[in-house]
Amino acid sequence: MRDTKVAVKICKEYDTDIVGTALKDGFDLLGGLNHFIKPSHTVLIKPDIYNCTEPNVAKTTNPNIITALAELIAKIGAKCIIADSPKGDFNSSTLDNAYVKTQMLQSSNNGHATLNTNDKFSVITNPNGEYCRDIYVIDAINDADVIINVGKFRCDKSLGVIGCSQNLFGLIPGKFKQLVKSRCYTLKSYYNYLIDLYEALENKIVLNILDGVVGCEANNDPRILNNILIGENPYSVDATALKIINQSPEDSLLLNESVRRNKFNFKFQTLGDDIEPLVCSDFHYTTFLENIKSGSKSSFKREYNRNQKRPIINSKLCKGCKVCVSTCPMKAIEMQNAELGEHAAINYDKCISCFACLHNCPYKIIKTKTPIKYNAINRAIKKSLHSKQD
Repeated sequence: MRDTKVAVKICKEYDTDIVGTALKDGFDLLGGLNHFIKPSHTVLIKPDIYNCTEPNVAKTTNPNIITALAELIAKIGAKCIIADSPKGDFNSSTLDNAYVKTQMLQSSNNGHATLNTNDKFSVITNPNGEYCRDIYVIDAINDADVIINVGKFRCDKSLGVIGCSQNLFGLIPGKFKQLVKSRCYTLKSYYNYLIDLYEALENKIVLNILDGVVGCEANNDPRILNNILIGENPYSVDATALKIINQSPEDSLLLNESVRRNKFNFKFQTLGDDIEPLVCSDFHYTTFLENIKSGSKSSFKREYNRNQKRPIINSKLCKGCKVCVSTCPMKAIEMQNAELGEHAAINYDKCISCFACLHNCPYKIIKTKTPIKYNAINRAIKKSLHSKQD
């Protein structure tokens, strides 16, 4: 588990010098930036360029924070790459458009950082992954020695605080995001997919920074919050963010899942400025319980049923040999009794569609169900892959 200390710095405007001072002071509280970065390093700065929106909408990382961070990294002697992947096609024109709209282009104009134009992707492996072991990511990750994750203090009606931990979703290229969401049919599965991604990159992600100078509420309204949060652990940074908007970190499903998987604990410590003057008690935030009441879990379930390719066991033909039960990595298959005898049944709340059951069934009675919409998504991704090869 990465250190759970969080540096809290009051920052009331996006002036590059003021932001730079706040960042430096925050780094010093954690041992100094040179504790995490060496002169020989190539550093990937991962901002939040959500939907390619302009900075004044307060849904993307402010470019002045990226500029100030790149200058501090340059003083150490390291190189910087600014990289992210917006939704849609992952190609050079989409990246160029995103950098212009989010004003990340200006962050590279002073020569301290370059913008990633590599539109290739690769696969990283997490053998301990609970929902995915092979994960598609942007290839720029392979060009970097370390990653600094710079999220935005914003909220989503279904997903709560996006923060640093969910900002990592941007490392998944373009339309692959759509495929991921199609297989994550509950909030729990989606959050665990993000933890799988973090776990695969944990050794590379050295710092997590949250731009909370101006945040964004769940109703899309900008809100002045006057803070920058910095920590080694993305979950402790997000837990601190929840405290600032007067929410309990213990109520967060994402944080509870990260605790279960030993990536975080609720005994985190804050350093630097006092949180109390920063607390915003009327921040518009949707809790997980409200999500359930509003039916967001049902919408995730419906999305899964429409899009997910999954195994189907024919109970009438099942011989009850239990091979699928023993080979399922998620323990998602159980034996049930019926008039025709004992047979295997799949619990789709646990199934990750790895198809180990299908491949190991000695009687070949497990088949694949392919929903109609899955084919459309699959064709779109294959078309994207084909265009890259061309």
